Amino acid sequence: MSPLEEALNLDASITEEEGNILATKIMELDCALINEQVYDVATGLWNIGQHRYSGVGFSSEVSDVIAFWIERNFDENATYVERLIDVIYELTSSGSDNIVRNLIQKTANENIKGCLIEAFAYKGT
Repeated sequence: MSPLEEALNLDASITEEEGNILATKIMELDCALINEQVYDVATGLWNIGQHRYSGVGFSSEVSDVIAFWIERNFDENATYVERLIDVIYELTSSGSDNIVRNLIQKTANENIKGCLIEAFAYKGT
């Protein structure tokens, strides 16, 4: 089973370290570079966040990688944008803070901007 399939099918709790390792493996997959798979990759990352024993979020290093991936794939008009925002809640790094600030500034859709602000306020808590 690929790391993405594993993340999409999580049904048991995992440790913080296991979540970081799985997320890193997903970010290294070719599917993370394919626009048509953004929703699946984001859902896998979100599932990891939902199935961790603790709610601390991804490590700073993993958060940075995920944040760059989100920035590269962010399109406020895409159907998957809300799932990308769900993943932002799980980020912890200062680098990801800067990326989310940039997305907030670039976003014209007020609803999406509000969701980004909410995710930014929550992340890392």
